[in-house]
This record gives sequence, structure tokens and C-alpha cells, in this order.
Amino acid sequence: MKKTEFEFDLDQHKDFAQAPTFSGLNLQMDGTLWGSFLFATSPLQKFTWDKQSSELLSVSSENIERVLGADSMGIWSGLGASSSGDTIFSSIHKGSLKGFLKIFGKDLTKMTCDELDQLSRNDAGGGTVRHSIVERNSGKWMVRRGKEPGFLNDVIIVGDFVFGLTPTAVFKEPYLKTEKREVLRSDVMNTSKICRDAAGLFWFVSETQKLLRMELGDRKPKVAFLKVPGNTLGNYAASSLDTWMYAIADDGKALVRIRINPISFEEEYQLVSEFEGRAQDLRILGNESTAQLFVTETSSQGVRLLSYELEKLLDPEEKGRIPKQEMYSEVSTDPECRVVMESHVESHDSESARKVLWLGLGPKLGSLESKPLKVLTFADL
Repeated sequence: MKKTEFEFDLDQHKDFAQAPTFSGLNLQMDGTLWGSFLFATSPLQKFTWDKQSSELLSVSSENIERVLGADSMGIWSGLGASSSGDTIFSSIHKGSLKGFLKIFGKDLTKMTCDELDQLSRNDAGGGTVRHSIVERNSGKWMVRRGKEPGFLNDVIIVGDFVFGLTPTAVFKEPYLKTEKREVLRSDVMNTSKICRDAAGLFWFVSETQKLLRMELGDRKPKVAFLKVPGNTLGNYAASSLDTWMYAIADDGKALVRIRINPISFEEEYQLVSEFEGRAQDLRILGNESTAQLFVTETSSQGVRLLSYELEKLLDPEEKGRIPKQEMYSEVSTDPECRVVMESHVESHDSESARKVLWLGLGPKLGSLESKPLKVLTFADL
């Protein structure tokens, strides 16, 4: 195992008291590695990395602030890779209320992590915050929809459609016709990501605390008679090796796996593990014969990287053994660290292919204390 560290600083946005921190790391189909940020003057950075060692060499601004405008808090979500090579993200802006935008007695420029979390769960269209959707098409960034009310927790491109997730609803619109937006369901709750399994099904949590599932061609998500711990779904990773989608639930206190049985077509759910601290992000590294699931857990002792060995199912109708948790590496001694992850496999059909895991480390969301930003690279795992 080879572990390297790349450290850098970003200028803090002059209108926000919070320190710059990561919101995501996203590898594109062409090998471009984007780092997205909140509370930074330049919230989109491009990392140059060595294709042999996978080490990061440099970081440079994409100058996306020229597109977003001066009132943007930064990039909240998105930037996932698509088969077309295009990508899309949501940015957060100050709201439309007069004066500074008030919630719980504070404005957006001073909110803590918990206050921002509550806002992202509840503000689907109020005046406290606005969002924009920005897309990259043929190498150019452009605003798809600008400064609309409320939070947009996630946005992705799937085929010819764009899917978006607000604190209470999921919508779908043709990629080439944003005016043709259709709300698919308006009772989604406590779902921070558009979770999608290896078979292409979408998963959400409803306000009745049941899971919702949806195929790409469905008119709306359907009720699945399953529940997850804490009735929340966060970051996820889909495994084609064992057909399960792994997701962080119960606000980071549990790791679960969900799937539709490929033989019986029954909905299936299992609790994989529970955490003393809180899980933040997860990724799967592997190929057609072997794979590992990696999860970051933050506690009072800092951040550690956990691993789970995934197994190919000999009988796809069987659930298979629940993977065992193992300690992989200490990441940071800072208990207030925010962690995002990205992974890359050089070739999925070669057992000797180089596997890379990148971890972006920054201050806790909403922290007033600026700290150096870091990216850790684990290569040849």
C-alpha cells in the first residue's frame, strides 16, 4: 500500500464567516478529478494527478465563481460522471428575504454544521436559501436553472434525463428541455443523495418512514415495505459484484445494504454494521472477481478508514454473508474533520489493475476555524 498526502489552501469567501471545506471529490470519464468546496472564493478546483503513481501534483481553479456569482456559498452536490462526458451540480446562494437571511436567529453566513444540516432537510422552497443548477456541456460551464427557492440536495444525469432531489421531492426533466420538469413524488424525507443501485433502481425514504424504489421508466417511486435505521439515507455505493447497494443510514450511525433479488424480485435489506462514531462517506474498489467497500468513520479519536471484503454470489438468489468490518488505516486525529471520497480502478477486467482511493479532508462544515485542506491518496490497495 502506498499512501501520499497533498496539502493546499483556499481563500475564504469574504461574505461568509465559515472556513472553506470540501463538499466532494469527483472523477470524470476523461480522467479529470474535480474538488468541490463550500465557503471558498473559488469553489471548484481541478487536481492534476500522475497516471502512474496516482499522486496529486497540483491544484488549479476552474473560475466557476464567474458563473455562480458573488452570493454563492459554493457547490453543495453533484459533479458525478456521466456516460456522455457531461456533468452537473447544484450550488447554494443567499436567499431572497430582506436583510440577512434568518433561520433560528442566524443568517446563512454564520450557520453551524447542525443548522446547515437542518436547513438542507427542511427548506424546499422558502426564502432563506436559493439554489442553482450548473451543467458542463462540450467543455463549457453554464447555468441550467438559476437561483430558485430552497435547497437542492442532489442532481445527476442519467441517460437523456436530469434527476434532482429537494428536501421533500424528487423530480425528472429531459436533459435538453429543462422547462419540462416533472415532480415524481413530493413526500420524500431525510434522503440526502439520489441513491441508485447496480441494477439502476433509485431508492429514497418517504415521510411515512418507508423506503421508496423507482426504475428509470417509472412514473413515480413506489413504496417498498422496508425501513432503514433512523429512517435516513445518505451517501451510498453500488456493488455489481454482490448486487447490493450499500448506504449510510441513521445519520451516520449505521451501514445498510439494499437490493431487489435478481431471481425472486423481492425487496431485501440487511444491517451490515453500526458505528460508535459516525460514518461520512463510502466507496467500492474492485473488478468482476474481487471488491472492497471502504467507509470513513469519525469519532472523538479522529477519522479512520474501514474496509469490508465483498464476495461474488455463487447463487444470486442467496443474500450471501454480511461482510466483516476491518480496520484499514488511521486517517486523521482531528475529530472535527470533514471527509469526502473518490475511487478509481484502472481496468475493471484485470486483477492486477491499479486501484486508487482519494480522501479529501477539510474542517467540519460550518467551522469558523480555517485549516489546511488535504487529499490523501491510497494507491495499489
